[in-house]
Amino acid sequence: MTINQKYDLKKFRKESSTRNLRQAAKAYLYTAIKMYVDLEAKVSVWMDDRFGSSATVVCSLNRAIEHLLKLRLLKIDPLLLYPLPKKIEDYCCIREIPLQSDQSIEQRRKEREVLAHTISFKEALERVKLTLPIGTSFNFTHFNQVYALRNSLEHHWDRNEEFLQKVVGEMSAKLIPCLREFITDILGENDTDFFDNNLLEKVKRLDRAIKQGHSLELQRRFEEHLKLFSKNPELCRKKWHFPDRYNRLAEEETEVECPVCGELFLAFWDWEADYDVEDGSGEGYISGGYPDPKCLHCPNCHFYVEGVDVETYLPDGLEIEFEVDYDEY
Repeated sequence: MTINQKYDLKKFRKESSTRNLRQAAKAYLYTAIKMYVDLEAKVSVWMDDRFGSSATVVCSLNRAIEHLLKLRLLKIDPLLLYPLPKKIEDYCCIREIPLQSDQSIEQRRKEREVLAHTISFKEALERVKLTLPIGTSFNFTHFNQVYALRNSLEHHWDRNEEFLQKVVGEMSAKLIPCLREFITDILGENDTDFFDNNLLEKVKRLDRAIKQGHSLELQRRFEEHLKLFSKNPELCRKKWHFPDRYNRLAEEETEVECPVCGELFLAFWDWEADYDVEDGSGEGYISGGYPDPKCLHCPNCHFYVEGVDVETYLPDGLEIEFEVDYDEY
């Protein structure tokens, strides 16, 4: 600002408010999407830790959307952020128009605090709809769903897991595209300024992981392994090794193909006890056992699958035909 330029306090305050709304929306979007990735799109209302994280996704999304709606209203007219004034004094207070009155400064300060409470999410949404330029079309359905789910979680303690899974499950396919469209077409701003690029890449990887039936960590390792094996198979074999923790387990060939090279997986397994309870007493006893695959390993490219991902490739478990010599009996 040069010496000859006049300091515009009103313009400064408006710019400050828009900046604050942008930063808040960006922060809440980051929290919601990161938690969604951490949960790997799996939500639940019955597990305390997962329910808390699921609620965080929804509530952060709701706050982000509310800030974006209010940013839109602020850019049109700051007055749209507040309940419609019923007195001229209220209007002048919001507009910062000085009044000739005998009210003390302290009383005016208290009035400004009362007026500082902006409108609700629902009212902001209605005002944004009413002030859209003629011919502008935008589908607010997903915004309404997030708002409805947030209210259910916050005020009714709703255990509707199906609704929760539906809304959160649409994060990648519908919610993020909807938010980007709103930022670009309604706010007239650059959507990349509101989203973390690295986080969006993780969302894309999570989409591929869900399609593949992998955990997010396995998908990351699978893509890295596939890329290296396609370029240099020998280097890939040297880099990736069978985990030592499974060395002492029994080994069995499967009919499942490695997703990297197509070779048949080897299953490394151990016995898992099958328990039963007698007479409802609560005291369990071992009634049998079954082979439990702990790891699938490819002898050709050295790609391996472990933990919960094993079930993707062996959904019905591991079947082993044991040879029995009846002459021993």
